Amino acid sequence: MQLNIEKLIYGGDGLARLSDPGETQAGETQGKPPRGKAVFVPFVLPGEQVEAHPIEEKTGFIRAALEKVLSPSSQRIAPLCPYFQRCGGCHYQHADYPNQLAIKRQILSETLERTAKIKWEGEIHLHPSPPWGYRNRTRM
Repeated sequence: MQLNIEKLIYGGDGLARLSDPGETQAGETQGKPPRGKAVFVPFVLPGEQVEAHPIEEKTGFIRAALEKVLSPSSQRIAPLCPYFQRCGGCHYQHADYPNQLAIKRQILSETLERTAKIKWEGEIHLHPSPPWGYRNRTRM
């Protein structure tokens, strides 16, 4: 299925929505946001158009695996680690480092608002680690 990635959410997956029957090609419905079923796709960036296939379907959402990036983000870079997407240590290695920090700010702000009902008005200051060599999680 072809999907347009709206944003990244907590955990690092991209959020897309299946189209409603009344949607236009651009994903717009008469001034309202699309109301299709949520699809979560890992290793994507906001604004990308991707090809993915479903791996799990629940009542309210679908988890999908990325097959191909059809229209890449300008912030997409080639991951340096040969184990990217396999070990589970780095979810954002396909984004340049300044964009990784912006993604983390956006996810934190949205999570605070959604779960704790805190609308943070000020700037969120991050204390970033070095771009490389700080992760120690491995999945085998």
